[in-house]
Amino acid sequence: MRKTPWIAAAVVTLIAVPVVALAAGGTAPDTYVPPCTANTDACRQQRIVALENHYKQHVHSSPTPTATATTASPSATATTASPTPTATTASPTPTATSTSSTFPDASNTGVPAGTSLTAYTGPCTITATDTVIDGKTIDCDITVQAAGLIIRNSVVNGSVLQPDGVNASFRIEDSKINGADPYACVNCGVGYRNFTILRSEIVGTNRGAYCEKTCLIQDSWIHGTNLEPVASNLAHASAVRVEQYATLIHNTLACDYVGPFPNDEIGCSADMSGYPDFAPITHNTIDGNLFKANPVGAGFCAYGGGTSGKPYSGDPANATYIVFKNNVFERGSNGKCGTYGPITDFITGRTGNTWTNNLWSDGASVPAA
Repeated sequence: MRKTPWIAAAVVTLIAVPVVALAAGGTAPDTYVPPCTANTDACRQQRIVALENHYKQHVHSSPTPTATATTASPSATATTASPTPTATTASPTPTATSTSSTFPDASNTGVPAGTSLTAYTGPCTITATDTVIDGKTIDCDITVQAAGLIIRNSVVNGSVLQPDGVNASFRIEDSKINGADPYACVNCGVGYRNFTILRSEIVGTNRGAYCEKTCLIQDSWIHGTNLEPVASNLAHASAVRVEQYATLIHNTLACDYVGPFPNDEIGCSADMSGYPDFAPITHNTIDGNLFKANPVGAGFCAYGGGTSGKPYSGDPANATYIVFKNNVFERGSNGKCGTYGPITDFITGRTGNTWTNNLWSDGASVPAA
């Protein structure tokens, strides 16, 4: 069972500081002025909306930057090589420009309004290549054992996962993954390799998506963390966990479990976690996402891969080519997003690591840590 550490809660005071935010591509600075500074839910929401508009105007409205060697996946090495993709399994090349105009939520993710769904009567274990499931309600866990599965305009009341050792791939678009029946299993949601998620909602899971290798998640909303509050449950949750070659573009990520806490283990590690437990953490690009605050149930809002004391912490490839750019961190009631801060274990100066234009929801710059 894969687990991640979780840190108990603490409370600090909110200090909102408006600053000058730089437009993408190093252009002239554009001043962001928060609409209010009160430490209330209403004011925090106003600041998020205002920052979305600022972000759209000065970041995503800019020309798409030319990819650099630090963000492109280089030739594979012996420790981090991705399997050679086939024509049916390759994920589309992600772009820096989102297809949604605001951060993802109920209005722009999931099954499109007006879609008529019918009951899915096919197999729950997918063994046929290039299977397409469109416009269905799927009342089972989907096990992916073949390449090219597409789930589109559908609701999955369960998970979509691959067994270990299977060369499979899949794509989920304009769909909803609902794991809340009755309580999510550990690591359930979506996983683990060679998958794409677009404009979809994932709710009611212990871990919304787990990217072990080669994944794209874009324009999606992951929230509604579901943990069974019993003393025997030692689960650690996150909206997304990343290991290698993960690309997260313009998502709303929320590990929002806030109790009850029947023991010292159960809770959220972060909105996005990534630890070198099972492989070096490397070649991950985190661009233009909203990290939702949870100062009660999460230690931090994101992990940068450089956690010490893990089996692969000392691997030369660990915590390299980690790119955080253009992200927004919600402050929350304690001003820090998580209990202790927005980000931890991001190691500045490691090969390929980039931290740029990451802002608080009030416009202040978020430092790497």
